Amino acid sequence: MIKMKSAYCGLALALAAAPTAAADMSEPRSVVADSGWKFQVTFDGWLAGLNGDIGVRGLPAAAVDVSSLDVLEDLDGVFAGSFQAAGDSWLLYTDVMWAKISTDADVGPFGGTADFEQTQIVATALVGYELPVNVANMQLYATGGLRYQHNKVELGIDPRILPGDRPQRFAKLGRSDRRAHHAL
Repeated sequence: MIKMKSAYCGLALALAAAPTAAADMSEPRSVVADSGWKFQVTFDGWLAGLNGDIGVRGLPAAAVDVSSLDVLEDLDGVFAGSFQAAGDSWLLYTDVMWAKISTDADVGPFGGTADFEQTQIVATALVGYELPVNVANMQLYATGGLRYQHNKVELGIDPRILPGDRPQRFAKLGRSDRRAHHAL
């Protein structure tokens, strides 16, 4: 799985760094009237890590150190991009980010497992109107917009209580399900 993710990252970097070929300019081209609107599409790339202490009230904190490479190993998918249109004193902008990461680990002395999955979505949309300022090469917009954030975390624990036990779903905790489910 790491090799496939590395191949995707390598392909994306190669395409981004590839030189563009100039078109044959020997034929005359028609002139397109400028509407005054400018458009921009951006696809973002980023690497994130986590370093610090986490805890729950009443329990001792645990140290966390997750490097960017650790995140890439457990990354299930990511998309980040934005669109902007500006013209006739108006500004339209939207930005979207989606990421999903999951991992599992062996826990307990007899080989139980813990599964972790996090999905995050952030979407922003805004409209702006250009304010008159008399400063060269400067634009100032009054803007208003909306932002949507969704963060879902699920943690499943399947312990083996005694040697030879089959793992059983002991608890699954998440944003929409905060109670522990017991199976016997």
